Amino acid sequence: MAVLAGLIAFFVLPISLVGEWFGIAVSGVAILVFVLSHRKFGRREGFADRQPPAVEEEQAISSAVVEDPIEPEADPRVAEAWKIAGELAPEYAKRLSLARRSCSRVLELATEDAVEWSVVDCSTFISRTVPEAVSTAAALMKDAAAPLERRCLADELVVDLERIAQRAQEEIDSRRLQLRNSWNIVRTHIANRTSRDAL
Repeated sequence: MAVLAGLIAFFVLPISLVGEWFGIAVSGVAILVFVLSHRKFGRREGFADRQPPAVEEEQAISSAVVEDPIEPEADPRVAEAWKIAGELAPEYAKRLSLARRSCSRVLELATEDAVEWSVVDCSTFISRTVPEAVSTAAALMKDAAAPLERRCLADELVVDLERIAQRAQEEIDSRRLQLRNSWNIVRTHIANRTSRDAL
């Protein structure tokens, strides 16, 4: 009602007070400015109203994804190396965490009773190379004079640790494939022994 009354006042009063055509022109301009201003600020308010739910939704999703803490490796040298790597490249914490999980899983597989030779070989590679790579990078970064050089060394360290983790992930995938094949054999055996024909 308030908007309608305002439009009538803008349109009628100039006609009665000033003149027919001049009043119509003034009213038209006033109405046009009113409509454009209303649409402009209406869009801004609408965008502002819609933005917080999107931000809240993103925060809810990110907070819902919580990773399990990584158990320290049995080898203290390896555990300390990953800790130092996180201190050298804190901006790559997520990538380092993923790489460490793959390497840690291979180290666990190597302690099982029945284990493939390739898993043992990969485990030895991880136990030797991760501490060596981190300690060497740390020494170079300590003596680096320019921040850019330290940043490059951190980047290179993360890339190399990810390459080690990729090798570890290949062993994990191979192990999982073997387990899947064994599972399929067990299920086929169960199905054959419990089918009506077998009874």
